[in-house]
Amino acid sequence: MLAPNVMVLIIGRLLQGACGATFQITYLILREILTPKQFGPALGLVTAISCGVGGADQFLGGVLSDHWGFRSIFFVILIVGIAAIALSMAYVPESTAASPGNMDWPGAAALSAR
Repeated sequence: MLAPNVMVLIIGRLLQGACGATFQITYLILREILTPKQFGPALGLVTAISCGVGGADQFLGGVLSDHWGFRSIFFVILIVGIAAIALSMAYVPESTAASPGNMDWPGAAALSAR
């Protein structure tokens, strides 16, 4: 939407991919607030959604680009982002963990290497 050319679009997608640390933060929060019995299915759900989108977003991006130009990809990302923020604010409970503890850097690195 705001990209003046395809190179800026590629850089934006690169930055979006670099934001994968969001998933590691999600894993840490889930580990703190869920029991081990709840954590496994929750981790599976987050991973399945993340990996399932990997192929669909490329296809959808191609369709959008072919029909409305590459800037339409930014518009869709904006709408999905706003919806995700609104839904998170409405439905995700605040963490009640007493202390965050130490960061598991090797675990975070292993999860991000998917």
